[in-house]
Amino acid sequence: MKKILFLLLFLLVIHIPVFAGQDIIMAEQESEDSITYVIAGQGYSCFKSFIKWTDSNNNTEYWFRISTMFRDRLKPSLDLIVDGEHYKLFAVGEYKKRHLKASSGTEGNFYNLGDFECYIIPTELINKFSNCNNLELLATSQRRTDMKLPSNNYFLNGIKEIINLKYEDREPFFLNNTKVKITE
Repeated sequence: MKKILFLLLFLLVIHIPVFAGQDIIMAEQESEDSITYVIAGQGYSCFKSFIKWTDSNNNTEYWFRISTMFRDRLKPSLDLIVDGEHYKLFAVGEYKKRHLKASSGTEGNFYNLGDFECYIIPTELINKFSNCNNLELLATSQRRTDMKLPSNNYFLNGIKEIINLKYEDREPFFLNNTKVKITE
């Protein structure tokens, strides 16, 4: 029994460096002709995901999904800082199935223990993301203010890559596909 536990621990340890500091872009099928691309990352007591919904006609919608690790309700607005410029994002007014389901099957779902909120990203900001060097989110909940969610290079590069992906690019990004894309 000790040998089996040691072997499992050893296998876990040798695989951690492969994914350390890297965020994975994944695709999830939302309907017969639509998918979401997701990249997720963890911040202090929060978990963040950048999500792009797109369909076969290349209609798109973008949002951040922020979830707390505690039972703590998030405020309906999110502060966004892009290369030093401040913006305010607002929560989805009426949730559609895609807002509720997107990123539910991703690696970070373990952290979605508390409240979550989806904040719509206007197209003008998506254009700024393509060329930005620094992106930071500041979430506020009932109990905490200014929870910083900085973005490392992997997360930011993943956002930039997702912005350029189309519906037909989806196949290599499905989680059950062995070619899941790791951002560089």
